[in-house]
This record gives sequence, C-alpha cells and structure tokens, in this order.
Amino acid sequence: MLRRGKSLFFSVIAVLVGGGAGTSVPVARLLEVKGTVTITSSQGKDRAAAIFATVYESDRISLAADAIVTLGFRSDGHLERLKTAGMATAGQDGCEPRSLVEILAVSPPQRTVAAKAIRGASLITQGGVALMRGSGSKSPAPLVPIVDSTVITDRPAFRWPAVPRAHAYTVIVSGGGNKIWTHTVDLPPASYTAERPLRPGLAYDWEVVAIGEDGTLRPAFEGRFRIATSDQAADAAAFRGLAESTEVPLLTLAAQWYARSGMIAEAIAVEERLTQLAADPVPFYVSLEELYRLGGRRGDAEQAHRKAKRP
Repeated sequence: MLRRGKSLFFSVIAVLVGGGAGTSVPVARLLEVKGTVTITSSQGKDRAAAIFATVYESDRISLAADAIVTLGFRSDGHLERLKTAGMATAGQDGCEPRSLVEILAVSPPQRTVAAKAIRGASLITQGGVALMRGSGSKSPAPLVPIVDSTVITDRPAFRWPAVPRAHAYTVIVSGGGNKIWTHTVDLPPASYTAERPLRPGLAYDWEVVAIGEDGTLRPAFEGRFRIATSDQAADAAAFRGLAESTEVPLLTLAAQWYARSGMIAEAIAVEERLTQLAADPVPFYVSLEELYRLGGRRGDAEQAHRKAKRP
C-alpha cells in the first residue's frame, strides 16, 4: 500500500529589521534602496539599509552621493523618497528636513492598502513544496496551486507535470475528508467545474491519479491549498493596483503582502517584475529563490540563486 508521505515543509525568510533600536517606535519601512545608505539609531548605532527593514522614530538616514531610499510610513501609507546626499531624521509623520523629501504620488486607496502592508509582519514568505509520490524521489514537483498556498479564486485551475506512459489523469478534490469533485482529462491542466464553488477560508486536498493505456491507476501527485477568505479576496483586489504599478516601492509592498498572505503565485509574479525594474535586483532574486523552491521550480530557483550572487 502506498503510504501518503509528508508533502510540506515550511521555510521562512526573516527580513533584516533594525537591530539596536531600543525602545524606539517603528514609523516606516524601507521600500527602495540604491547606493550607500546608512541608518543610525537614536542610541548612535549604525546599521546598513535593507529592503523592508524597519525605520524607527528619530533614526537618522544618511545617503551617499547618487544614493536613493524610499520609505513607506505606517501612519497613513504615504511614501517619501530621499535622493539627495545628506542626512534626514525619521518621524512618525515623515522625514526632516522636508527639503530632502520627495512625496510619491499615491492614490488614497493605494495609501490605505500600503499602510496595511507596511504595518504587517516583516516576513518575506512561507509555503510548501509537493513531493512526487511512489518513486521515493524527494525532488519537488511544480504544482498549481502551490502546496499550502492561498488561492483567490473559488474555481482554481490545477496543473502538474506529465507522467511517463500516462494515457489520462483523474483529479480528485477533497474537503473535510470527503471527495467533492472528480474530473478526468487527457492532459493537464484541469479547471474546477463543479456546480458549487469552493468555500472561502477552507482548506482542500487534491490529488492526481495517472491512468495508463492498460487502465492501471498510479497515484502521482498530491497537494493542499486554501481558498482566500472574503476579506483576503477584497484586499487582493485592492493590492492588484500596486502589483500593476511600475514603481518599485509599490511593487515591493504588493510582493510582501502577497507572500505574507500565502498567495505565492502572485508574489512570484511581482518579484519577477522587481528583478527587472529595481536598481538593485539582488534582494529580489534572494526572495525569488525561496519562492521558486516553495513552488517546486528547482531550475528557476537555481538560476535565481546564481543571480543573487550568493556563494
């Protein structure tokens, strides 16, 4: 009897948050960093700037020539860019002196969702990978939905790698221990076509059974996903505007929110755009490497690893 193995591992990347901040109040996060930028705490301790690092009240931000840094403020989601060599001090409502500050144009709805992402926990992502069943292989399989991810639609599409000598595939979706949908296709993908949509906020298991030309059945892949809650779906619609922007700070916020919400596929799409648009793409390749691994995209993860210039 084929034993159902564990198909999930969790991996969390902690973003550098300002060490040595003491009891200072967090006021902003860094959403864009180019060139040499140093942050000095009110206790006089220096730290390097990093994407999505926390900025505290009274932190001093020093920019070398040609450096640029953009901050998103927790209070109301407004964005400020510093791009003049010098030093500014962060406060709850912005940086001083104002002569160094450029306010980025962000619509009121975008500021609302930006504030939500800025105030969120500083984690890049978490999620899982699928394991091929039956062969004893530990190589991750690129499944959609990504294992343990959250999907926005209540009628998801299912994709999986082709299985050698498979003549057809049966997809089975279960919830609460009961099969709720079974569908057979000649080739992937398959779309959920049951009369009733899947329910928001609930987790579902799905599996793929490969059918041989002689009718033999071979369990091939299995995974788990969750349908977004109504509130998550509403937030996702709001964050879509940020995700479609060409502004690096707005894309950074969108990628952060998607990843923290478990929407790994959406986070990958935004991070890929960031690697093309950011002045320094390395931090985003670091994030992409982990996101690709969570999605079972080993080749893409290895390529991102090389581009991240990590040893």
